[in-house]
Amino acid sequence: MCQLLGVPRSAVYRRPSDRPERAEFYRSLRLELAIVLGANPGYGYRRARIELGRRGFVCGYKSVARAMKEGGLNLRRKRKPATSDGLGEGCYPNLLKGERIERPGQAWVADITYVGLPHRMAYLAVVMDVFLRKVVGKQMGERIDTALTMGALKDALSNRTPAPGWIHHSDRGSQYLSKEYVRAVQEAGGRISASKKGCPYDNAVMESFFKTLKAEEVHIEEYESLGHARENIDKFIDGYYNPLRLHSALGYQSPDQFEASLEARDPS
Repeated sequence: MCQLLGVPRSAVYRRPSDRPERAEFYRSLRLELAIVLGANPGYGYRRARIELGRRGFVCGYKSVARAMKEGGLNLRRKRKPATSDGLGEGCYPNLLKGERIERPGQAWVADITYVGLPHRMAYLAVVMDVFLRKVVGKQMGERIDTALTMGALKDALSNRTPAPGWIHHSDRGSQYLSKEYVRAVQEAGGRISASKKGCPYDNAVMESFFKTLKAEEVHIEEYESLGHARENIDKFIDGYYNPLRLHSALGYQSPDQFEASLEARDPS
């Protein structure tokens, strides 16, 4: 009968009150999403659904994804490469490949991205702890050179003391494989690791962070100057991303929350 009439089989079992209840459900869902995404505009449907549950609104991933799609709330951004590959002075293997990352300070990843200013580009160098998914060092400037990456590395080493033999992973840009930079990593007890040429997936952790940064901060704001951009990005990383933003790889905890939970389990 359903085939003859061209209607779905579910129509046979649908109660008369289903449609009004469903409409009311999506109205309520959209209202809650407006609150959640107002505070966290870059959240996808997975993080939004977790946050909704914490607010007492229980629903499925598909419902949240549908509501966000129909409301045009999904963000899609592209990222340009900030460094040219293959300019480094040495050839180093990818030490992260096959490595089990089991503790903080075992491996750091580093990369550079661009930030648009009114009449020029600025550049942001970031160092991240792979296990914690936490930004541990950063530096912003108008030139994409070794001084930029050295600033981020020094910031990280001033905040953290990684275990001897730790891995420093980056692309093959000259900013990371210069003699000065390699020496600084090795003097801090680190080992240099580099991605294969033209393979950004080798540094997927940092690629994911830059996507978040662009979607939730850089593409939302209009920076008036380098100082304005630096202030906003510092606030985003130190005041939101590290302490508050839910991370799927950390069991939907923020990096700071995840680190605190590790310290609670093992105070030593």
